[in-house]
Amino acid sequence: MLLCAALPLAAWAVAWPGAEAGVIDDFSYTHMAKEVAADGRFGYDGWSTALVGAQAWWAAPAIRLCGFSFTVVRLSVLPLACAACGLVALPARRSGLPREDAIFVAALTGLSTPFLQLVPTFMTDLPSLCLLLASLAGLARGAELAAARPERIAAAIGWLAVGTAGGLVGGTIRQAVWLAVPAATATLAVLPGIPGRMRAAAVACGVIGVGGQAGGRRGIGRQANA
Repeated sequence: MLLCAALPLAAWAVAWPGAEAGVIDDFSYTHMAKEVAADGRFGYDGWSTALVGAQAWWAAPAIRLCGFSFTVVRLSVLPLACAACGLVALPARRSGLPREDAIFVAALTGLSTPFLQLVPTFMTDLPSLCLLLASLAGLARGAELAAARPERIAAAIGWLAVGTAGGLVGGTIRQAVWLAVPAATATLAVLPGIPGRMRAAAVACGVIGVGGQAGGRRGIGRQANA
């Protein structure tokens, strides 16, 4: 997994994207991050349907520390691209693939053309993919613990909370990530062999996920109509 996670670093080194100009739509996203760094307030500029949200807040400390440049902003999300590549191996392993095959799947993802061309940008695709995979990993780990070791129900609920948090944060970047929490928790709530406390926690997390999605959309709607 660590080797797969290093693939985006290699891609960055080969591409060495030093141009101080926007790529695809990331000029708009970079502007949002710059505004957050400047006055601590997030403003949705309405350029595209992606919300950017947490990604702008993630890049803001790097801008404050190093000064603004497109390179600094893009470098700030490189760790998320690396994590996304490595996290691909987790669902592959949970689906029953051997370790070597799971690593191959992650490497294939990291070396794919769509992935590589997004690594040296501030586009929202890879950070949202990272949080989507982290959310699903947390939710899946919680389900595994609850089914296999009922005495560790507190730890299972903790993993469920981690997965829910990842989905909520990821949804502020790309709205599709918000769907992970209600979909996964609804499935978990009806799975056989799950303790009652875990089912109740799954329902609660699903409600939180839906509420977070509604609140996020309402907040962005207010900004867009302002």
